[in-house]
Amino acid sequence: MKLLELTRSYYPSVGGFEKSIMDKTKIYEALGIDYKIVTTDFSSKLSGEKRLANVVYLRQYTPYNITPFLFKHLSEEYDVVNINLLGRFYSDVAIQYFSGTKTKIILTPYSFYHTDRYKLIKRFLQRSVFPYLLKRIDALITFTQYEKNEWSTCYSIPEEKIVVIPLYLETTEYQKSKIEGKKNRYILYVGRNEINKKFDILIESFLQLNNADCQLYLTLNLSDIRSDLQQRVKDNSQIHFLGYVSEEQKRNLFQHADAVVFPTSWEAFGYVAFEASAYAKPLLCSNLPVFRELLDSHGVMFFQNTVDSLTATLRKFLSLPEEKRQAMGLVNYRHLSNFTFEKAKMQYQALFERLQRK
Repeated sequence: MKLLELTRSYYPSVGGFEKSIMDKTKIYEALGIDYKIVTTDFSSKLSGEKRLANVVYLRQYTPYNITPFLFKHLSEEYDVVNINLLGRFYSDVAIQYFSGTKTKIILTPYSFYHTDRYKLIKRFLQRSVFPYLLKRIDALITFTQYEKNEWSTCYSIPEEKIVVIPLYLETTEYQKSKIEGKKNRYILYVGRNEINKKFDILIESFLQLNNADCQLYLTLNLSDIRSDLQQRVKDNSQIHFLGYVSEEQKRNLFQHADAVVFPTSWEAFGYVAFEASAYAKPLLCSNLPVFRELLDSHGVMFFQNTVDSLTATLRKFLSLPEEKRQAMGLVNYRHLSNFTFEKAKMQYQALFERLQRK
């Protein structure tokens, strides 16, 4: 089988989206699939395209992620094209291009748009373009039943066309690293500067705690937060802005954290919560339907996205005895057995076999 994977901004990073694409290629390799990744890239240093192993990077331009060099890569023969995200130039063009051909079209949309940037363009695409394109795909992959219900309800997609395949996590790779001894007690936020991430609420909540026994580590730069918050935290010795961290640094941070906090208004999956679970860490998460479905509530404290709610949750967690915290973390670690490589591989294999029979 020859497969084309279309995505945007592909690179290993703190972000779960990019990591999920990389993890998917391990499934392709295990199934003996000949795959090629074509990804967009914002880099101004890229005039046209560049290649790295079996990944092709194409220069894109906003809005709509316009990618002029896409078409020559679509002209090759493929058995399957797996398209990540919808409402981008590369995704919408590819669906139209392969519609009516022998190439089977899989869409992995990662839910809907989750920011208001370019909202007029997005509104037009959702109302006028999405219905047209969704009729032309052969399968749609979601990570949760909640997301499946959303797509089915909003666009009347037949249920049999939508397949729920959660992401997986290989826990063994996280247990191999040797970590230095713990020095500070801290709560960890891992994420990027994106509109859906509610790190401003987290910082304000932590400032209200006045707890000298615990610190807050964030994989952000001070410049990422609002200017008024910058003034309040720049001399605060308990709040630490780490900036971009490598995978090795991230593993070290997870290993020694007292808990991982995940304030967000939207997630397709919430990869960070699963990475933290590999280290048996308690989780403090926004009260989202996706998290309620994916996580075991015995290992999580949920909060509303308000300063008062998150402050109360932080206080409650910090008041817990060590045995209770460890018990929460152990629940999360054991829960990962529901999200293994083998389970994901079998689900993808079943999907590919079904599409080949059509």
